[in-house]
Parts: sequence; C-alpha cells; structure tokens
Amino acid sequence: MILISTSYQFQLTQEKAALNKPIDKSPISPLIDWCMKNTQIDDKEFAQARLLCGALLFSIATGLMLLITVHLASSTPGFNILQWILLFKIILFALTLSYIKHLNHVTLCAHSVITITLIALIAFVYFTGGPLRNSASIVLFLIPLLAFILLGVASAINWSLITAGSQLLLVMAAYAQHGFPMLVDLSQQNMMVLVLWTIVFVAIISAMYVNAIGKFQLIRERDIEHQQQQYFSSHDILTNLANRSMYLLRLERALARSRRNQQRVALIIINIDGFKQINQQMGEDAGDIVLKKVGDRLSSCVRSTDTVARTNSDEFAVILEDFSAVQDARRVASGIQQKLTPPIEELGNNTKVTASIGLALAPDHGLDANLLRQYAHAAMTQAKKTGNCICQYENDLS
Repeated sequence: MILISTSYQFQLTQEKAALNKPIDKSPISPLIDWCMKNTQIDDKEFAQARLLCGALLFSIATGLMLLITVHLASSTPGFNILQWILLFKIILFALTLSYIKHLNHVTLCAHSVITITLIALIAFVYFTGGPLRNSASIVLFLIPLLAFILLGVASAINWSLITAGSQLLLVMAAYAQHGFPMLVDLSQQNMMVLVLWTIVFVAIISAMYVNAIGKFQLIRERDIEHQQQQYFSSHDILTNLANRSMYLLRLERALARSRRNQQRVALIIINIDGFKQINQQMGEDAGDIVLKKVGDRLSSCVRSTDTVARTNSDEFAVILEDFSAVQDARRVASGIQQKLTPPIEELGNNTKVTASIGLALAPDHGLDANLLRQYAHAAMTQAKKTGNCICQYENDLS
C-alpha cells in the first residue's frame, strides 16, 4: 500500500517537473537570446523572430565566407563590384540583426531578407562567369531553404519558383551568348566550388535541424498540454491539492486496500468556520489566500502517502491510511486544529482561521465510501454546532 501511495507521489512530482521543464534549445540560442533581449515583438511572432535572428546570423556567416572566397580568387586587385555587393549585404543584415528586437512586422522583414539574399546570390552567379561556366549557381539553392526555415512550406514553394525563374533567365542569357563578367581567377575554381558546396551542405543540415527542432517542440508542447490537462483534471487549481473527483477515487482505493489488508482508514472532514464572512468582509482575494494557506497547513500535518483534498469551496478532506490505533487518527486531527490556529500573516495578525473537524473510521464505521463520507460529514456538522472542535462519529449522530 505504501509503495502504491509513494508511486503516486513520485508520479505527481514528475508531472509538476514536466510542466516546468524548458524546451531544448539550439547551440546558438545564447547568442539569439542576447539579440532578442528586451524585445518589443509580441508573443505570436516571437518564435518566428528567433528563426529570423538565426537566419541572419547564418547569412552573415555565409556572406563573409563568400566575400573572403571572392577576395582570394579575385582576378583583379582591390575591391570589385561583387565584393562591394557582398559587403553591403553583410552590413545590411548586421544592422537588421541589431534592430531585430524593435521590428513590428517579422514576416515582412523575413521576405525582405530573402529578397536581398536572392539579389546578392544572383549577383554572385552573374559576376563569376554565369550559370554555365562554374558551379556558382548552386548557391541559389539557399533561397528555398531560407524561405522554408523562416516562413514555412508554402512560402518555400513560392520562393522556389522565383529562384527557378531567376536561374532560367540566367541560363537563357548564357545561351544567348551574353557576356558574363568573370571577376575570379579560373585557377581558383576548385577552392570556390569547395566553399560553395560547404555552404550549401551546412544550409541543408541547418534546415533539417530546424525542422527536427520544430517537430520536437510541437510534440513537447502537446505532451505538456496533455500533462497539464491530466494534472488539472484531478487537482484543484487554486490549492494544487487533489480535487473532489481524485478524492473520491483515492477513498475508494484506500477502502479497497483496507478490506484486502485488514488495515485502518480514517476520513477527516475539515470545514472552515466563517469562510463566507471572510469573503464578504475582506474580498475574494483574501478568501483565496485563506484557502491556499489552509491547504499548505493541512499538507504539512500528514505524510506524503496520505491524501489531502479540497472537496468544496470551504471544505477539505484528509484520508489517512496504515495507522495502528484510533488515537493516531485523533492525534492527526488535533494537530490539524492546532496548525490552523495561528493568524495568517498575509492578512494581518487579527485574521485567524478556525475549523470544525469530523472524523470517521474504517472498518469501525464500515467500508462503504458513501457511508463513510456521510458519517464524517455528520461528525463535522456536530463539531460545528458545538463550536470549533473535533468530533468523531458515533451511531447517535446519524
């Protein structure tokens, strides 16, 4: 029995931990978090803004690689037009990254980033001999990948069509014998091809990683939502104690174990005296504080294997299992009464809580859950009539 109860407590602890467990982040998350610090973007676009931030970092890195490659493979001294285009793109993206936290339209910005990237990559293909003389055209493959990461499948398809159209125009110009400038040394072609394929390979891996992380987050969010639904379907939201449905289930199981193992079960009903007056005179917020404090104090009076539940607006129940004598249950009830007596500091030293407590025992008063609850309530009612005391069920109370 103790093993079963302990298992339940362990499961409850795991559920609470799962609700607070953060979703796994990527290795560059600290840098992205720094860029997004004190953001003004609303929650709806925050995730997309983080992806845009990562894409800008990737675009700046790839732009630097292309700039260095073109500089090393340049056939002319100094900066040529292609290098200026790449440098302008890097500076523009760096400025966008520094102001990303102030953006109001993340989707529009994402389309702008993709457009600028496409223009820069077309310029790269154009000024390195065109689509037929080298492998520079492979970098255009980055556009649909970028669109997929930032905007999803539908936008990736649209940008794929735009990229394909741009590539087709370059190919048609090449077949029409258009003279494409060659601003790189042909002897450095192997180095440039290696850099280009490295960039594309990293982009593909990044897209797969983002897609996998997105699916993991979706599954994780659904799992957390399911766990939350399960938790709050059996627990009181205000006090985090077992609610009425869980209380009834735990009582049935406790009585079943009592029948099987010939062990005692005690049901203690606690009703807060004057709770309606507290709500009326001090407000509902004060009433909520009282309920939370009572729940905390009740939990501190029993073992982790026992059950504490909020069964009504101003009523709580405690299920005790596996104790030796009736005096043990009465001792717990007395401890509850004493624990509830000190004033609630949040509401001032004059606010004290008293409670009427009813006690029923199994198998002494039977092993039927409904009857045991009826007997415990009868004892609690008698305690309320007597005034701030503990009453154990006797036959003449029914």
